[in-house]
Amino acid sequence: SRGGAVTFPGPGKLVMYPISRRGAGGAAAADGAGGVRGYLGALEEVAIRTAEFFGVRAWRRTGMTGAWTEGGKLAAIGVRFRRWVSYHGMSFNVNPDLSGFAAIIPCGLAGEEVASLEKLLGKTCPSLREVRDAMAGQFSAVFNRELSAPDSRLSLAGNARLSESEYCRNSCNIRV
Repeated sequence: SRGGAVTFPGPGKLVMYPISRRGAGGAAAADGAGGVRGYLGALEEVAIRTAEFFGVRAWRRTGMTGAWTEGGKLAAIGVRFRRWVSYHGMSFNVNPDLSGFAAIIPCGLAGEEVASLEKLLGKTCPSLREVRDAMAGQFSAVFNRELSAPDSRLSLAGNARLSESEYCRNSCNIRV
């Protein structure tokens, strides 16, 4: 229900699922774009700025969501809205084992390469924690919404779960 096609979940990806109200009376991106397209574009901007923070040139491709680089698609975005509340979000490839993508057609895009910061930067690839912190800063700037400093809510524990009340109190949770 989030759009796209087959995905490959696995370690080495930074996954951001912001929960926010969009549209009339709801939050809009700093550029004033509300609604689904504005939200999607703002998530792409977060991914592009995060890549550029680490010296990787990234861009949008007309008709295709995500953040693209010379090595392929770096960030995949799939969103769903219910009553103008966003669900799902973005997966940003930091250092996953890219061989898993060979068994699928990622995001339904036949013939497209998948990139990661590790593939693009080699030994200078930042850690998941460093990328998480940079992405949180870029999210704050793009969405004009201050996030608290990384703490237990921005967990690096892959299978950690928030309680329902804790989950509902936070507008953005970044998971690795």
